Amino acid sequence: MTGRPRRSDCPSCGGSSLAEILHWPDLPVNAALFPATRTESLSIPRGSLRLTVCERCGLVFNADHDESLVEYSPRCIETQACSPRSRAFTDALARDWVERHGLAGGDVVEVGCGPEATFLRALCDLTGGRGIGIDPACDPGTDGNVTLLAQAFGPRHAELAGRALVCRHTLEHVPDVGAFLGLVRAWSEANAGAPVLLELPDAGRIFRETAFWDVYYEHCSYFTGESLATSLGSAGLRPGEVTLAFDGQYLVGDARPGSDPNGSEGEARETVAAAKKFGRAATRRIDRARDTLRRLASHGPVAVWQAGGKALAVLTLTEISGEVAAVVDGNPAKRGLYLPGTDRKILGPSDVAAVRPAHVVVMNAVYVDEVARTVAEAGVEASVVSFESLLEGS
Repeated sequence: MTGRPRRSDCPSCGGSSLAEILHWPDLPVNAALFPATRTESLSIPRGSLRLTVCERCGLVFNADHDESLVEYSPRCIETQACSPRSRAFTDALARDWVERHGLAGGDVVEVGCGPEATFLRALCDLTGGRGIGIDPACDPGTDGNVTLLAQAFGPRHAELAGRALVCRHTLEHVPDVGAFLGLVRAWSEANAGAPVLLELPDAGRIFRETAFWDVYYEHCSYFTGESLATSLGSAGLRPGEVTLAFDGQYLVGDARPGSDPNGSEGEARETVAAAKKFGRAATRRIDRARDTLRRLASHGPVAVWQAGGKALAVLTLTEISGEVAAVVDGNPAKRGLYLPGTDRKILGPSDVAAVRPAHVVVMNAVYVDEVARTVAEAGVEASVVSFESLLEGS
């Protein structure tokens, strides 16, 4: 646990009108760091998540977040590229960005590229240009036309030339939103107003669906489309069109230096109201999930599919890890490792037949069809349902 003082100002706009919406005092701080032993897994640090909303700009953030507790290193396993559904989405996004922003032949910089820099490499294959990836979780070096820097994004990176700055699933990990977006603006200004290309979870969906499984420690900042526009505007960035993608789970958009015509006090009020409603409903939703999973387990072994942040949130908050027969993931790099903070060893698809689950619960609904095919190919007869649909039907 951390003794870090609670933050008393908004990390985006600096506002002091804050409202706590929920408090989970004891969560594993790493969802992408998969230990090799049970002892190491259970010794992962735990921290306090005090979800707080700024009533001025609508940013939702963890006021208790302690950046020093979270490890971003080459030990992290973050890629979803093992999934055909995920690859199809990211390939289409890369093509769209290249065409929409005229990136062919140009160089690209990506902040938060991940240990394998999968998306950056795909972009460079399309553009024919070079790529520079910046992420403390990567191994530094140059491989072909991609150079990786094992660093946190900072002022010195404004000198890196590029036709676009990519920031995918990174902004939600940033505790000091205003400072980070200020650095992003400085990079764009130094590159003749080159676009900043963004992808991040849509907190609006999390709030509407009371999707508590999409709230975990590494994600210290949560954005709706409205609060993202407001945060960009506060940092001197003008957002372009922000759209929903991946079955409404992600926000995808772009920004350039300039004034923001989109942010408004009324929009912030809507986000604030939705966040507060989520906070009031989360405990009931967790209780319902616990009862539903226990009832399901009473009718045969349950396997949870996808060993990541969603599964960790559900097993931690419902406290039913021992009643789940198996945790499975399609990424071979995770097989035999442990879901962080738990005593659950991760199985691969080839291990499922030995478990013989009666029920397979898929943590993200977009992957249900491909998981169902994998389960059938393993010769296992089981119901395959998404976690969301399980709760809807209970």
